[in-house]
Amino acid sequence: MKKTIHISCGKDHTAVLTKDGAVFTFGSGQYGQLGHNSFSNEPRPRLVAELWGSKVTKFACGRNHTLVMTDSKRLYSFGCGEQGQLGHGEETHPSVPLPVHLPQGHIQHISTDSKYNISWDGAEVDLDPQNPEKPVRDQNKYDSESVCDL
Repeated sequence: MKKTIHISCGKDHTAVLTKDGAVFTFGSGQYGQLGHNSFSNEPRPRLVAELWGSKVTKFACGRNHTLVMTDSKRLYSFGCGEQGQLGHGEETHPSVPLPVHLPQGHIQHISTDSKYNISWDGAEVDLDPQNPEKPVRDQNKYDSESVCDL
């Protein structure tokens, strides 16, 4: 049995982080938010195999997407991206963790809602869904309602 150190819940999915940096997800996979390379539901915790070999240190579940950060400060996202909230530069639903290419900076914290914020060097920023390389500081620029919400 693995020791759980963090749990996060989305609208209909849950992710669990273990002490050794592994992530397990379960619940609704409708938008790929479980990261299992499928859109199937999982009734029990299942390892996110695509992250094998990476030690996850932080993660957060959005409404229908998931964001993870590794010990090497790499950021990955997967699930509902209909508003560009995944930071990949397109509005798709990847069902596996894909890297988010960020501007230079040291990421300290991650947080999510229907869009996500990141923090590096203590400065809160938003990623512009139309241009993920350019951080913006206007928190009211985007609607917080997810179009992936049925």
